[in-house]
Amino acid sequence: MDTVNKHCFFVYQDAFPSLEELELCEMPELSHVWKGKFQPCNAFQNLKTLKVSECGSLENSWSSSVPFQNLETLQVSKCDGLRYLLTPSKAKTLDRLTRMNLSDCKMMEEIITHLGGEVIENSIIFSKLDHLELHCLASLKSFCCGDYTLEFLSLKKVVVRKCLEMETFCRGVLSTPKLQRLQFTEGEDKVEECWEGNLNSTIQYLFKKMNVRSSKEY
Repeated sequence: MDTVNKHCFFVYQDAFPSLEELELCEMPELSHVWKGKFQPCNAFQNLKTLKVSECGSLENSWSSSVPFQNLETLQVSKCDGLRYLLTPSKAKTLDRLTRMNLSDCKMMEEIITHLGGEVIENSIIFSKLDHLELHCLASLKSFCCGDYTLEFLSLKKVVVRKCLEMETFCRGVLSTPKLQRLQFTEGEDKVEECWEGNLNSTIQYLFKKMNVRSSKEY
């Protein structure tokens, strides 16, 4: 595949205005989903579902200039080149996101990462996200390691499966007013439930529990 074909789309200001669902699968040489020299304001303006899987060379999921203001479902799996998924500024555009599912991305260390020079003054708010699943993310340390305030106003279900390096959910202030349980499994066993008062404390409790268990095995 040549350099041009390593980019799936060349984005211009009003590209793909009617597209509602986009699925990219089994594209091992794909390094960027899109590329463009403009600052799009209406590109992908009606996209509601984005699914990306088995794109092992993908370096970043999208350009920061593409807003995705109507995205509702985001699924990413088996993209081993990704170390993070979102920047804080990109996360702030996902006002309508209701479901996020991330799985089998071996190098992913955090979902939201801080990039040098990016300043976020207010909270990162996911107002409609009610379903979050993190599966088999072997390198994941945290959903967000930066000192940001995260608000998940509608979050009711969180599933964590085989994310054995996950020490905490976030480093900054966290608000999940509707969440009352975490569903988890350490391996192929049945899903269990745990709650230690808040999401951060629950993730930290499970991480310590796994470390104690591992030390006893040795």
